[in-house]
Amino acid sequence: MGMRQIILQSAFYKTIESDQRISSTHISLYMALLHECSKSHFQGPIVIDRSEIMKKAKISSRVTYNKRIKELHEYKYIEYQPSFKYRGSLVNIRIPVRDVG
Repeated sequence: MGMRQIILQSAFYKTIESDQRISSTHISLYMALLHECSKSHFQGPIVIDRSEIMKKAKISSRVTYNKRIKELHEYKYIEYQPSFKYRGSLVNIRIPVRDVG
């Protein structure tokens, strides 16, 4: 595990301690995405394969996957650009910062 991955993972866990919106499904999805981003050394957004990420995150429902990935984007844990037609979705891991207030 590289230093950037350790920093992002630690920041994620520290931030979610006080974020009641985050469920175990969010966590498993974020960790699967973090792992994929680490393979490219966090060089910009990566193209993801939904079925592979679902498999790694142990998510069996497309509805759950779509809802959780959109929420991670909305909550600013990731930057997510959904795919259209045959190109893969783009994901970039962000350093999580919890809004105060």
